[in-house]
Amino acid sequence: MPADNTAPLSRTERRKRDMRDRLYEAAVQLFQSKGYHETTMDEIAELADTARGTVFNHYRTKSDFIKEWARRRRRLGTDAMMAIPAQPGVSVAERVRTYFHVMGRLNAETYDLTLAMGTGWVLSGGPIEDEPWLADEILGLLRELRAEDAFRSDVDLSDLAHLLRDAYIGLMFRWLRTKDESFDFPKALDRVIDLILVGALPPADERQ
Repeated sequence: MPADNTAPLSRTERRKRDMRDRLYEAAVQLFQSKGYHETTMDEIAELADTARGTVFNHYRTKSDFIKEWARRRRRLGTDAMMAIPAQPGVSVAERVRTYFHVMGRLNAETYDLTLAMGTGWVLSGGPIEDEPWLADEILGLLRELRAEDAFRSDVDLSDLAHLLRDAYIGLMFRWLRTKDESFDFPKALDRVIDLILVGALPPADERQ
């Protein structure tokens, strides 16, 4: 993993970051307590104790808060995936499993928030209008990990990334729709992701 050469933030940049975080936390609180559709930008500004215009300076629409929530989730998954030491016996597939296991656990631990954000994403047209951010990020990670050498030669990494993304989102909405407390989302997600990865791996006698 490359060294972090990020320069320290300036005072102005820290203020922008802090305000962005404050607005995000306010929106998340309101979405969870009132619902996405019922929450207004004015209410977000009031709870964050700032002007309405400030909200639009950082988040143009309510759906931008959902994108920020999803980005933060993906970041945690990526950090866990890349924190695994590069050593013999640690496969690309194992790293991908870790990524989705973390995502599944986070969703299960914050069910009400996941439901609010998932509902908001649908109401804002996200499933049709949004770019496939998750698939794009997974594809970047696969390429960074030189996954071409880990899977079957006929596996297209872009297809694999989109399939993983579609399986994750599809299972998440099935879970949210049923509202079944006995449904173990992290465990079910582990099984689904493993099914996909096993299908993409070469036969056992061809693996290093």
